[in-house]
Amino acid sequence: MDYRDIDLGLSVPWADRNIGSTMPRNPGSHYSWGDNLKWRSERSYYAIFDNIPHNICGNADFDIATIETGGRFRLPTTDEIKELINNCKWTWIDADDESYPLSGYDVCGPNGNRIFLPAAGYGRGSVDGESFVEEYDIYGCYWSGQIDPDNNLAHCLLLKRNTVVLDSEWRSKGLSILPVLNK
Repeated sequence: MDYRDIDLGLSVPWADRNIGSTMPRNPGSHYSWGDNLKWRSERSYYAIFDNIPHNICGNADFDIATIETGGRFRLPTTDEIKELINNCKWTWIDADDESYPLSGYDVCGPNGNRIFLPAAGYGRGSVDGESFVEEYDIYGCYWSGQIDPDNNLAHCLLLKRNTVVLDSEWRSKGLSILPVLNK
């Protein structure tokens, strides 16, 4: 896929779309933290991964953004997510089935450039084939490349109507990824 970098006037440009998405406003795929395959279930994650580095930003073994884009993009750091939250204007957009297939946030940078983060939900469930994406069109959850002090969790951007925060989520969950340019 042809990911474009969008300069929002921050320390790093952000991609124009989620990993796995063919268009900027589409949801893309869900991934467990540090997994290089599309999310299947929480059980499959722990069967594979025990010792992942605490920071996988740009790591060609564990950062799916780096793998999928040939090293051009990577997972954002928690500081880059904080910068996005604190320095951009966030406007909730309801889905309209034409321009916006999913609800989510229009994010306007200090320089006036924009990206869209769809509320693509998150994957949960412990059985392959019976797991599901929950809160689709309500929540958006986006991985950072850094583990929380509780090693079972990793930092993520959580968004829903009227809420945009840096949070932590179980690494086994299937979250979206909006990468940053790998400078």
